Amino acid sequence: VSTINTAIGIETTIQAYDASGALVGTAIELCGHDSMNIAAGTPDSADATTFCHTAKENEYGLMNAGTIDLNFKTFNLDDAGQAALNAAPINTKFQLVIDFTLAEKRLTVEVKKSQEFNLNISQDDIILNATLQMEVIGKGVWTAIP
Repeated sequence: VSTINTAIGIETTIQAYDASGALVGTAIELCGHDSMNIAAGTPDSADATTFCHTAKENEYGLMNAGTIDLNFKTFNLDDAGQAALNAAPINTKFQLVIDFTLAEKRLTVEVKKSQEFNLNISQDDIILNATLQMEVIGKGVWTAIP
């Protein structure tokens, strides 16, 4: 699991896909998050050990989905990006683009909404915090920021 602090030098946008797999509309800036956890998926394994092996042997199959956790320091449905994620039904696919402006690198990854927002409410602070976990589809693509 790698955690990315998104407070400085990070710009994040989302854009939904339609049922045919085409991007819909324009990308929307996603604000209010202060960190992001990216966990790679692991493949299923099958025991392939035979009497000829001196140790256990496994064969690995397709990768399971990884996850991206978006941690929102400020959950606010007035933010267009948060509102779009909140309104989208489960299984909606999005293109998530993360620009690391200081490094001039871009990560583009396809994700699927796999749950609703988890909210954290306490009396100690007036700000409503939230986390949204999304399933990663495929492998992210790194490019230079155009």
